[in-house]
Amino acid sequence: RAGGLDDAHAYLLQFEVSPEPRLVRSRALTGAGVVYPSLADFRNDTTSELLVVIGGHGAPSTASRHVQLLDPQTWNVIQERTLNHSLLYPLTVDLSRDGKSEIVAVADPDEIVVLNGRLERTVSRRIHDQPLALTALPDIDGDGIAELFLTAKRGFVMLDGDLRVKAAASLGWPLGTMRRGLGVHPSLLVSLGR
Repeated sequence: RAGGLDDAHAYLLQFEVSPEPRLVRSRALTGAGVVYPSLADFRNDTTSELLVVIGGHGAPSTASRHVQLLDPQTWNVIQERTLNHSLLYPLTVDLSRDGKSEIVAVADPDEIVVLNGRLERTVSRRIHDQPLALTALPDIDGDGIAELFLTAKRGFVMLDGDLRVKAAASLGWPLGTMRRGLGVHPSLLVSLGR
């Protein structure tokens, strides 16, 4: 236990951005592990909610996995769901093109899932390689539909909003990707290693 923080909880921390940052407020969250925060209008009520996914890498195997929607001003829980698996690399993206953000993540260990604003699973797909990263791309192939790019240990898979495979490659060596520039037509920088 250090500075009021311990390993039994996950924490949400707010800092003042200044030359000497200071902690403005903190809150202990349900569960332990990595916290992935994201701000979007998940309930389609024109008010953004703070999505907090607790779990994932670094979480004890016995820890609960939680998804919470919080009021961004008060940090009060609006909605919460406990899962029986971790959610890794969570993203918020409007895959269905209906103006509502969905939550997309890798469900530990081998599945991609999409959750709606009620935190209910709507679509899922099994994957057959160890996932390393999940990225949302605005429209990499020019068809007007956002894609998901899953980087795996030995290749990659590009999926559409319904998690159908649009492109895939299986390689004999590790693969890494990163987005190229902001405001630039979507493209990927791919690094290959042996």
